[in-house]
Order: sequence, then structure tokens, then C-alpha cells
Amino acid sequence: MCLHHLDDRVKEKYGKKEFGWKVFSQYDDELEGVYTGGKIRPRKQWLREDRFRTDRCSTKILNSQLIKYPAGWHIYLLRQDARKNRWKKFNQHSFSHDVVKKVQFRRPVAWGRQDGCPIVVTKEIFIE
Repeated sequence: MCLHHLDDRVKEKYGKKEFGWKVFSQYDDELEGVYTGGKIRPRKQWLREDRFRTDRCSTKILNSQLIKYPAGWHIYLLRQDARKNRWKKFNQHSFSHDVVKKVQFRRPVAWGRQDGCPIVVTKEIFIE
């Protein structure tokens, strides 16, 4: 998952928020990052993104714009956007195990948009 562009207006509008929505694949009691892979078993504790990254890159680049932003958990700020993109992905790839989970977040490092949706990139999440 990568931001399409950084957007200060997203930070201005949602900057006081401390929760959002994330799409995971769920198998029994395990969650898996849809875009990052890797099993997520810890629950009820803060999870650092660097422990679940599939690559070791600490920065990402926006499309071909050569604008860098720090790597992290990409969180939808609106529940309906997470649900919409979960179903869009489900219809395209047949991932019937995908679920939307509410997450608290802290240590935001970037604010922007992806597929027209407001997104925050953050270093830590707590899955509710």
C-alpha cells in the first residue's frame, strides 16, 4: 500500500484523530497484513510497524514523483473507505478472508491520499 500523494489538508482535518481502520486477512485467530504479509498474533498491545515489514526499506517513494515519506502502517481514516477498498480487493482477487478492523494509532509520520481516500501512515497500531 502506497500513498498516491501527501496532503496537508488530510492532516488539518483528521490530525486530532487517534483511531482508524485497517484491512487484514483473518485465518482463525491470526491476522495477516493484506499488503505486507506476515502473521500478526499479538493482540491488546501496541505493534511497531518495523517488526512486520516485509522489506527493510525505511522510506517509500510516491509514484514517480521522487517524494519520500517514512514507511509505516497505512490506516484508512474513514471506515467506509476501508470497507469499500476491502470489497474492491475482494472482487478483484477473491480474498474472502479480508476483514476491516478498528485500530488505534500513534506516532503518525505522513498524511495523504490513496485511491482518493484520506490515509495516515503511522509507526504503531493497537488492534481493537
